[in-house]
Amino acid sequence: MEAKTEVVAVFVVDFDALKGNSLRWQYPNDVELPFVEFKAMPSGSHSVLEDFPYGFLAEGMYMVSCFKTIKDAQAARGLRACSVGVVCTSPDFLHRHRSFLRDQCQKHLVTDDDDYSELKQYFEDQKAAEATNDQAAGARVVEVRSPVWNLDRSVVREAEHSNQILVLRHEEGSLSELVRRFGRRIMILWKLVLLQKRVMFLTSPPVDPQCQQVYACCALGSHTIASFAHTQARPFLYANLSDIPWMSTHSNYICCVTETVFELKTSLFDAFVFPDDKMLPGANVGSLLKLTAADKDRYKRLMLSPSDPHISVNSEKQFYSQEDCYIRFFAEMNNRIFAALEAASARPDRRITKEDVIAVGLSPQDDGPLLVELSTTYCPDLEIDDMASCSCA
Repeated sequence: MEAKTEVVAVFVVDFDALKGNSLRWQYPNDVELPFVEFKAMPSGSHSVLEDFPYGFLAEGMYMVSCFKTIKDAQAARGLRACSVGVVCTSPDFLHRHRSFLRDQCQKHLVTDDDDYSELKQYFEDQKAAEATNDQAAGARVVEVRSPVWNLDRSVVREAEHSNQILVLRHEEGSLSELVRRFGRRIMILWKLVLLQKRVMFLTSPPVDPQCQQVYACCALGSHTIASFAHTQARPFLYANLSDIPWMSTHSNYICCVTETVFELKTSLFDAFVFPDDKMLPGANVGSLLKLTAADKDRYKRLMLSPSDPHISVNSEKQFYSQEDCYIRFFAEMNNRIFAALEAASARPDRRITKEDVIAVGLSPQDDGPLLVELSTTYCPDLEIDDMASCSCA
């Protein structure tokens, strides 16, 4: 069971023409919030009226804030800017704070008083509720199939399924938008996420839409195989230059940036995605960015998933939305792959055969680089049969 998301702090950031971004107020005041003034006001955001930046501050500290600007002839540079945010121990369900933060940001943008009582009370109410509330209550859920493999046979075959509940922790609509944006190349992103690669999106303020797509990109790796629970991607969200030391020591993250200098930091990404969706590969991932015949076939099946009655109707005969059908498609595909890796690891010969590959819905011919990377990433002691001579689709 995942740890509950706990509220760590609330804060107010403003902009001063002489001092720049500054932390005006926080509660509790003994919590260190590294670089929060820059995460809550992304570079270049003074040109937008409203934004909701999401960001990573430190291990176990994720923030969301509402940022607003208004014109003010008497203020420096002719505008006033303010950002009000909350810091939690997890990136899950941060969007639930947005409505409150918007109201508070509007209030503190137009007033200079030091009345933060509503923010303090919100913090205390959240802390009091953490002990009793089920945080998944009210969350969107989908039922996904998880295969059970028969290990008595020489070839891994699907013997039966168990139905499991997958809790969705991102805002609805973000994955559908990601699929619309990338089309067939959504399968390239899926492979990158599945293989725990570092994906960096270049964007410009407002950063909220791209933060939502970071969440959606992470969701491409969703699955319910318990033994591989540690493999699921976690969103790094909006990142800036202050994050380079952290990035330099980590090998699995998905984020968005506004500074174009990151394009030159090739050691920090495996794939750099431009606003026009062009992808710049990092070292040793070039083949993964190529769209294969198998990728095109998977995309066709993804497009059919909302109309497939087996995919779109749960046991209570309720129809899932297009978004949730997409989630189910990727989660069940990932379940088949991870369950097969688990089964192959339990065999005496610890071998992946061509028949195994076909059984999980991959292509022996087209998914060779993916198979090698999967084995290297998750089960480095597995042996993979030569797939080159296989004429199977």
